[in-house]
Amino acid sequence: LRPGDAKRASPWTAVGDRLVQRLHVPVLIISTGIGGSTVAGWSRGAEDPQERPSVYSPFRSTIRRWVPYTGLRAVVWFGNENDLNQGPTAEVFTDNFKRLIARSRSDAGIPNLPWIIGFDAYDPGILEKIGAVEMQRRKERLDRGTQKVLESVPYTYDGPQTDDLGPEFRRSDGDHFNEAGVRELG
Repeated sequence: LRPGDAKRASPWTAVGDRLVQRLHVPVLIISTGIGGSTVAGWSRGAEDPQERPSVYSPFRSTIRRWVPYTGLRAVVWFGNENDLNQGPTAEVFTDNFKRLIARSRSDAGIPNLPWIIGFDAYDPGILEKIGAVEMQRRKERLDRGTQKVLESVPYTYDGPQTDDLGPEFRRSDGDHFNEAGVRELG
């Protein structure tokens, strides 16, 4: 998959290339993200393996299968667009995120597994649906919730905040990254 593919753009190719250049070690990135998901959905799936559909299930399967062979250096969380759409309070968002991180560390067998928390909630559709004032309110709640996680959960790190990557970095849908956006994110 090349960055900026007409059907789906992935920043992970560019991220992997940058890490290899900088660290001079092999890099394996396994994407287990599910479009349309929320932190609450991931947390529910993490806590209840019987939950269907579970957005956490592919992640759990991946770490159980591959960690013994490849190791695991960090989890990169990149999203929150759908959390913005749902509009949880900062407290609910924080609580769900903390439970998700704790469960992932337990499932991986790595108590101090680092989490890098990125944020991308740039979605003109949400803006159109709820308006600029409510969108800003919701974004501030998610920012506060994320900040609480970063301050209270060890080995969590602030990742890229990509909402400022405007239209020149977006595809014609105004939302997803184009080739320039994927490279900039990487």
